Amino acid sequence: MNLKPKFFPDLLVDIITSPIYNIYNILSALALGYEFKIPIKDLILATRRVKPIEHRLELKRLGNFYQIDDAYNSNPVGAKSALDVLNT
Repeated sequence: MNLKPKFFPDLLVDIITSPIYNIYNILSALALGYEFKIPIKDLILATRRVKPIEHRLELKRLGNFYQIDDAYNSNPVGAKSALDVLNT
């Protein structure tokens, strides 16, 4: 993939600030979009519109405290992945 260097900073910020469980999804979508000749600028803008899944490591403010809502997970593998994210 031959990306113009001027796009890298925006793209990296979008990917780095995404939840870790979403990085592989975002990279796959970017590669597929690139193969379909979607302009890089449009792909980068699309990454900014990705919204987190409700109850999937969702950070909620409760007064002076924060709660991490991970009720989406229903199996040990998903729970371990959530703990791995929190450990990074």
